[in-house]
Amino acid sequence: DTSTMNLPPSLQKIAPYLKKADELQSVEPAIAYHCRVFAIELGVQLRDKSDPNASQFLKSLMDQAERQKGSVGDLSDAKDRVEIFALDLFQKADTEFRTGVATKNTLVKFRAASIIMVNSFELIGLLSNVCNLAGGTQTVRRDGRGHCSKIQICQSMVGSYL
Repeated sequence: DTSTMNLPPSLQKIAPYLKKADELQSVEPAIAYHCRVFAIELGVQLRDKSDPNASQFLKSLMDQAERQKGSVGDLSDAKDRVEIFALDLFQKADTEFRTGVATKNTLVKFRAASIIMVNSFELIGLLSNVCNLAGGTQTVRRDGRGHCSKIQICQSMVGSYL
């Protein structure tokens, strides 16, 4: 697992991708790998070059990703697997929301789908496919954020009943 507790300040924005990679590692290792690689790519851009801790943290992540790559197996269909996983997750959350059975878990699904969809697809070159399948990146982003906001409002209104 990647410890986000020791994340240098300049790399805080990669925390959601590392968290999602850790959560998915045992069930979807190829998708976890892509989340981690995206975090590395983003971290390289964001890091404070004068902070040796940021560089060391990224080096550690690169080593972890390289070790993981060997155990993930064939990555030739990884693009398809990531796309299917993210769209399926978004669809499940959207169905729960539209049928009125949204829970806190629905919110988690929307957030996870948005982390994987909106950012990882750009990394692995699937943005045009997502636009065609989901009505455009802006639509996916708007719908996901809108649904998350509505669920959070409902949660605050009903408290622990959800």
